[in-house]
Amino acid sequence: MQVLTRFTYPTFIGLCGLLGTFSDILQNSNIAIGAIAGLLMLGLACLLLPKELVVDRFWSGLLGNDVSEQFSARPFGLSCALLAMLLYGFSTLSTKAGEEGGVIAAQFPEVRQFQIALGVAQQDIAAIKNISAEIRGDTSRLLESSERWLKFELFLLHEANGHKPNGEWNYVPSGASIFLFNETPLQYEDLLIVLSVPGQGEIYRKSYPRVLDREQRQERNAINVAYESVDVCISAKRRGQEEWLTDKHSLAIHHGPDQYTTEYQKSDSSGVQIFASATRCG
Repeated sequence: MQVLTRFTYPTFIGLCGLLGTFSDILQNSNIAIGAIAGLLMLGLACLLLPKELVVDRFWSGLLGNDVSEQFSARPFGLSCALLAMLLYGFSTLSTKAGEEGGVIAAQFPEVRQFQIALGVAQQDIAAIKNISAEIRGDTSRLLESSERWLKFELFLLHEANGHKPNGEWNYVPSGASIFLFNETPLQYEDLLIVLSVPGQGEIYRKSYPRVLDREQRQERNAINVAYESVDVCISAKRRGQEEWLTDKHSLAIHHGPDQYTTEYQKSDSSGVQIFASATRCG
């Protein structure tokens, strides 16, 4: 930094912009606060203290940097104060947009994914507002928008069993495959799937330590019997939140005219429930 008037102004502007960007993306206001405090201290020093002390003795003497004769400390101090005000305004906007991941993430979805990859945000952004309000107390309640929850399907498998009178093969249900799709932008931990048959008990149990956003899990031939009715229980904890969700419903086979229309359909459901304490399927 040989010439202050040529290098310092763009350097300070670029540095402040970079720190403001980091503060917004990382959702860490301490970065912006530190930058604002530093700018204010530097600005006040240039405005209130003699030029001989700030520039000649400190900047040129202690740091060993040359300063041009045209440099004026007071305009530089005002510039620092102005940058501090601008950074404060941006930091305030970033705080208000915290639910959406910050000002930048609200405009660019790629930044949201970057935040998730860094672990800065567990998708605690706009999508969360569509799922539920903050939990208070230990009482459970229904999830307002169940389509934002995990998608679970039990696909019937069929095998040929003789011929029909018209000579076509007769296909009968022979088992089922499991399909799980996290179509939400959230991540879940300690996910458990338990299937049971009325009067027979548990027929399937599967746990996943973590299910990422937009992740699919499937298991072919998970069940080798086509039960007419299956009770489903799915439980999981939302990553990074003290929030446990359970979904209990029943599936029953709907028989159509052929194997393409014979499928499991939801026959009963208690709805997805949210709990403020650890709750999971049995």
